[in-house]
Amino acid sequence: MILERVDLDHCPDLLRAALHRRRYDFVLERLPAGQDVLEIGTGPGAFARQLLPKCGSYTGVEYDPGTCVQAREKNPGAEIIEADARKLPFEESRFSFILCLEVLEHLGDWQAGVRNIHRERNAIRSCHCARWW
Repeated sequence: MILERVDLDHCPDLLRAALHRRRYDFVLERLPAGQDVLEIGTGPGAFARQLLPKCGSYTGVEYDPGTCVQAREKNPGAEIIEADARKLPFEESRFSFILCLEVLEHLGDWQAGVRNIHRERNAIRSCHCARWW
């Protein structure tokens, strides 16, 4: 697995930061208030901070232990767990809104990640994925 981290608070690449913010705005505009949100690939927690006020509940999943710690530090009280997107440790259909932004291309076996997302997704709710390729 290849890890890529973008911390919008400390990103020297203004174009990269702007593209990330556009994706975040796109999702925030479509996130109904009060949803049970699963964010797969929290990174250092920049987007979690924006999601939390709008969520009914929030759970973040991060593969890298050090980055998981950073995300927890930025988002006290948020449930952010260390886990692999290819083997999500949740009950089926627990979440009503799932985010997986720029994660699949880093998984190696991205199909396993998609299968797990599909297993977690409640059929009447929403799932937003984005990738570069």
